[in-house]
Amino acid sequence: MASTKLLRSQGTPTNNKIFTVSCWFKAAQVANEMKLIYSDDNTTNNYTYIHFSDTSGRIRFQNRNSSSNNTELIWQNFIRDFSAWYHLVIAVDSTQATASDRVKFYLNGVQQTTLDSGANTFPPQNQSFTLNSSGYDVEIGAENSSAYFEGLMSYFAFVDGTAYDASYFGETDSSSGIWKIKTAPSVTYGNNGFYLKMDTASPTTDSSGNNNTFSSTGTPTLTQDNASNNFAVFNPIANGGTNLTITNCNTTVYDSDSTWRSGFGGLAPSSGKWYFEAKRVGSSSNAWVGIMDSSQLDGTGTYKLTAKSRGYGYSASGEKGNSGSESAWGNAYAQNDIVGVAMDLDNQ
Repeated sequence: MASTKLLRSQGTPTNNKIFTVSCWFKAAQVANEMKLIYSDDNTTNNYTYIHFSDTSGRIRFQNRNSSSNNTELIWQNFIRDFSAWYHLVIAVDSTQATASDRVKFYLNGVQQTTLDSGANTFPPQNQSFTLNSSGYDVEIGAENSSAYFEGLMSYFAFVDGTAYDASYFGETDSSSGIWKIKTAPSVTYGNNGFYLKMDTASPTTDSSGNNNTFSSTGTPTLTQDNASNNFAVFNPIANGGTNLTITNCNTTVYDSDSTWRSGFGGLAPSSGKWYFEAKRVGSSSNAWVGIMDSSQLDGTGTYKLTAKSRGYGYSASGEKGNSGSESAWGNAYAQNDIVGVAMDLDNQ
């Protein structure tokens, strides 16, 4: 979503002291102040936002009213898995008598109560919030023209007037134990509520029944990678140095110098039958597509895939490679060709 955001202006709220934000996201990186949702009054005196506190991947919720920083909470949980979809829920009800009950944070269905060691301030009782106030803009994925979210989002819900826990938006799969999405949450959205599934050709469409449609800046890109259909992507941590550039939400890898470098996916199965595809977007005949035993990863990635023991690859020039041995094999593949790889780990 880099350089892209969604935008709308809030109407009259059901209750601007009570709301819920539920969002599924897959971060391509973690950057300081990268925004999930932001709202202000165009003066910076009144604002509400949820963003990444810093490059360590902690989540921060902050609200300011009339130049006074009334609320700041940073939870001691780290978003570091760039191959995974996360589910975030922040439920706010400032009418509660107990301060810690006024803002509740859930990550993948589990309420998080451990706050950062720095200053944390729960909202005063009966505090109102810019995010749910009439006439104020709400932005998803940016703060004005900065702090763009780098990654993917789907099933973004905002509820006006009710503080719901995470169980309304997700559930634990009975067979796998994995937290999974409820694509049709049974909630009352309130006047300003919206539900952006982002799984259709129009990510700005509100599916809550309120018709609170957003506009967009930049070019929102539709992808089938979502909270119920997780795609394998390149891992920006386990890859080959600063000259290996990974873009497009970690789906495109490019080597900017003449040194051998390898990029690896974030999913490493150990059994079963698997299939993946890779599209050649560059013009170098030195491109390889293949697989490697994850035990051979050494943390640098500054080597050819097929130079490693149990590294298997197929080059753009039509060679096959295995553990440093290469020979002519099949057809060369050109720019924009797609290579399919079938892998049977049960039968080796």
